[in-house]
Amino acid sequence: MLKVTPLSIYLLKSEESSNTSAIKLNDAKSHNVEIEGTTSTLHVQIPTSNPPAFTGLFHADNQLNDVDFGTNQSTGAVLEVRHAGKTFFIAFGAGYHMLEMSSMVPDFGLRTALNLVERKDIRGIDTASNKHTPLNNRIQSGLGIEVSDFPIDIDEDFLSAIEGASSEKIFGSRVAGRRKALRIKYKGTLTGLPKLLLRAYLKYSEELPNEFKWVDNIREVTESSVTTSLNIELIKRLVNLYKNGPTTGDNLMLIAPEVYESELITGFSYGARNKERSDLLCLERYLSYIMQKENQLNLKHLKVDHKVYAKDDNHNTLQIWSGYECIYCEFIHNGKHYELRAGVWYEINTDFVKEINTVMGRIPIYPLALPEYNHDSEGDYNKDVAANDTNIKCLDTKNIYIGGGQSRFEFCDLVNLNNGHDKLTDLIHVKHYTSSATLSHLFSQGVVSAEIFRASEVARQKLYTNHPGVMPLTDPEAMPDTGKYRVVYAIYDIAELPTKLPFFSKVNLKNAYNRLKVLGYEVALAHIKVSSDKMASLKYKGQANKKQVSAAA
Repeated sequence: MLKVTPLSIYLLKSEESSNTSAIKLNDAKSHNVEIEGTTSTLHVQIPTSNPPAFTGLFHADNQLNDVDFGTNQSTGAVLEVRHAGKTFFIAFGAGYHMLEMSSMVPDFGLRTALNLVERKDIRGIDTASNKHTPLNNRIQSGLGIEVSDFPIDIDEDFLSAIEGASSEKIFGSRVAGRRKALRIKYKGTLTGLPKLLLRAYLKYSEELPNEFKWVDNIREVTESSVTTSLNIELIKRLVNLYKNGPTTGDNLMLIAPEVYESELITGFSYGARNKERSDLLCLERYLSYIMQKENQLNLKHLKVDHKVYAKDDNHNTLQIWSGYECIYCEFIHNGKHYELRAGVWYEINTDFVKEINTVMGRIPIYPLALPEYNHDSEGDYNKDVAANDTNIKCLDTKNIYIGGGQSRFEFCDLVNLNNGHDKLTDLIHVKHYTSSATLSHLFSQGVVSAEIFRASEVARQKLYTNHPGVMPLTDPEAMPDTGKYRVVYAIYDIAELPTKLPFFSKVNLKNAYNRLKVLGYEVALAHIKVSSDKMASLKYKGQANKKQVSAAA
């Protein structure tokens, strides 16, 4: 009776040749294997033996040194199979460590499994979230279910792995795909491998079924040749920005690659010993700093040599990022749409881009011009706006507690009871554009607040009681007519709305907009201009509490 053998199957990229460094042989022994119709070689690692890790706990105290705890043996092998013009690698045990993963087709395992798995018998998925808090999730089901039964947001989540019942007997009863690797339990002989591998390649080459077409919307670029080409194009665009200034259609900016504490981080410096710090991140200033030092620009300057330093009021460095991590860039290259965010390149399906941009075109711009931002903090701005307009009330940081005090939410930053243009009450959420994550949080906050206001009598009672005269209604039992309210997303330190929003932020906004419209609210975007003085302001070490010093970028 044939035994079941676990196989992890990888496909070599077509631009690679099988005699390159796609496999790290080191001290491995290679043996020719005869499989009809193929050229095959088995590469076997030299086994290593080590005592179990827990023995160190006892030996550190010089105890039980004479006890034989046995050894753990590490073994692994890779079968290299050249067949039908393709090169496959089948890893056994720890053999996958021998493979140079950058040489493997990045989506072979996942895409093949998507085309093989039984649609109604999926047992598990792995996703990576693209929301304001990036999360990696593994979700498993004891029963076979459809992909629609898993909690996936098809606009904002990446699918990185799937496991379920196999639809084809040759692959065994279950199939799993994780990005590069297709994993199966093979019940057959060596002679059956060519048929299996060819069938796997054909399944990989098929169009994805309708249930999984969304997987192609956004994907991380892992091919080194593509990222090299994109980085060359990025450098060209940055040099052009430095020499000629912004041009129409450019979407280049410097943003934090992660959420940071804005109350602690009050400015940014470019250079470890730079005594200057600016209140806002500025790509032009960062590029000028590099060019003054280097008189040229290359990738090493961005990734290694010239960091971005996040400072507090006393000029202490709280966080350090590479310039490359902080650069946001979006452009079309060789007919494909790409985005650089937090140091990672993404390819975005052009039809998906059109779909998102169509929704962006539906979102109106707020009819009232909000005052310029020339303040030290978002909180100062909100207070100042309310103090200078009797129709606007400030609710910034005034949290409302519900659920026995266990949950809290901020209703909004500003309420405009009479905007002078229409009869809507405006619920304004203000945010400094520091990263995609902060905007994702902003859009989510607007939806959560609107949902609670509509659904919770307890929340309305506390809102009306704690802040009398702020809202047009006073009876918490009366469900508000949401059509008389407008949720306004007001953003500063961005060139233009919504066109200059990062693509992932546009996706978040699209979902927020659609949800708010279903709830009955009106929605608008407001661009808050940053004053020219604020944009040019610099502070120097030792001047944390003194008047700002103006300097040209």
